[in-house]
Amino acid sequence: MKYVLLLGVKHDPVLHYFFQQPYVRKDKRFLFLNEARIGQDIFLSHQGWELPCGSFLPHHSIQSVYNRLYASTDDHVALSYLQWLLDEIYPRVLNRPKNTLTNFSKSWQLLQAKAIGIKIPNTTVEANHCMPQVKSIPTKNRVFKSASSVRSIVESVECNQQNQVHEPVLFQEDMGRVNIRVHMMTGSTFAQEIQSRAVDYRYDMHATRAKSCQLPQELIKKLEQLSTKFGLVLSGSDFMLYEGEYYFLEMNPSPGYAYYEKQMAGRPLSQKIYEYLVS
Repeated sequence: MKYVLLLGVKHDPVLHYFFQQPYVRKDKRFLFLNEARIGQDIFLSHQGWELPCGSFLPHHSIQSVYNRLYASTDDHVALSYLQWLLDEIYPRVLNRPKNTLTNFSKSWQLLQAKAIGIKIPNTTVEANHCMPQVKSIPTKNRVFKSASSVRSIVESVECNQQNQVHEPVLFQEDMGRVNIRVHMMTGSTFAQEIQSRAVDYRYDMHATRAKSCQLPQELIKKLEQLSTKFGLVLSGSDFMLYEGEYYFLEMNPSPGYAYYEKQMAGRPLSQKIYEYLVS
């Protein structure tokens, strides 16, 4: 039998949500491996996986992996070897670690998007001094957030009490409150609109529900081009819709799609993921 690995940590809400889909839960090919237990009661060798139940899973029996790796194991040798397996050996991986590295620099992502004709907000990166005075972006019209893959709350510069930054921080022109989330999976596009009074809708209890919306076909083609350039099978991109124009913010290579799919009809993303892993 060929197996499908769900690789991540036990508390990951995305893996938990995906596994709760009836067709996944009933499929005996799906196995969850808790990366936090690698080196404790799960062991990785050149031949395969030694599992807590005493069984052995050879590498050639793995047909695909849903990679939600958090890198939480203390066994750095095993982690490096696992990442190599995901990048080079296992036939299908959603997504391969080497293709998730684009998320480590949002400014690089922005430049790549701009190069293929996708609009981006007026952006600068600053570090190690007081809030910069960017002449092209008035203070009251700027927001700032993490420039890397580290999760952060997007805030208005005007509301920052410390008025200083130390690590590199991404400053952008405030493009309003109409948020567009776009998930792309194997040629399918799912776009949703969320309106919020807060700068970061993820922390706004009064934000509107995510509702389906239509994107211009030209933008979809460019977004497909960007996703392909990054080597992503599944991606979650964020845009702002401002005065009729779509402004790209970032492309997440490991999107927490569950929150958005719960507000979709038919739960199509889970079905797409399942079909990709078992095909």
